[in-house]
Amino acid sequence: MLFIFNMSLRLEKVPVLWRTSCLVPAPKVPRPTEPNHFRPVALTSHLMKTMERIILSHLCTQCFQHHPAITAEEEAGGCSVCQVPIAEGKSVQQTVDVLQKKLEQLGSVKQGSFCVDCETYHATGNVVGQPSKLLYVMHNSETPLSCMALFEGGPYLVADANFDVLMSKLKSHFQNAKGHKVESRGSRYRYCDFLIKVGTVTMSSSARGISVEVEYCPCVVPGDCWNLMKEFMQSFLGTSVPELPSVFAAKPEGLFAAADCVDTMTQYLELFNKLRKLQIPGSNVR
Repeated sequence: MLFIFNMSLRLEKVPVLWRTSCLVPAPKVPRPTEPNHFRPVALTSHLMKTMERIILSHLCTQCFQHHPAITAEEEAGGCSVCQVPIAEGKSVQQTVDVLQKKLEQLGSVKQGSFCVDCETYHATGNVVGQPSKLLYVMHNSETPLSCMALFEGGPYLVADANFDVLMSKLKSHFQNAKGHKVESRGSRYRYCDFLIKVGTVTMSSSARGISVEVEYCPCVVPGDCWNLMKEFMQSFLGTSVPELPSVFAAKPEGLFAAADCVDTMTQYLELFNKLRKLQIPGSNVR
């Protein structure tokens, strides 16, 4: 088989039989009596399918190697990021432990850890009397070779890791708001086609809350998978299931616009800004 595949690639030819499909009528009802009771099924060569999969795997490897930021963005599925309230009488860590235990009872498998962080910069040189414009620079361990810069209420850009070096060179234009760095760090879980991330949100070594990110990997259109995601989240979040993320409602196409990594980071930013204002007694973590 290997010899045949290599010869086909070397000669740049595919045998005719490999490209020929055999249409077989498959019944759609128990007792078909009319032509519309059948659906056509195309049977193609197993050798052709095998060769296509081998070539596809090599192409994907090359794409991931040379364009990591783009492929990571394209791979993003429908995603929801929400805050989970701290259980009464429990600490942040105890509530996180409860959530992780529920996921493991469902059959979720732990797959490493994750981290999403956000640094805040104040734009200098603003007009007197106007508030300073904020620039948020965010990183996600899922896309380690890229970062996102987002102006408050304005445009955004996705750049490579060298953007952090650029910000250090722009001190005269953007001042880092030290002490305002927020990050969510925790464990990743996989349950069938769902990817779940339960994190503790901290600011200056102080726990501010709990974040839960749920991604349905096979689908990039939130409108096609939101009900399924909501049903799954109810299995371990109960009544804390979030409403539809506002980032999708703000798009012209609404729920039926394809999701990407920027939507995920925008949800994290909204959550971080909300938790910045909270002060939880006895929440210091080490």
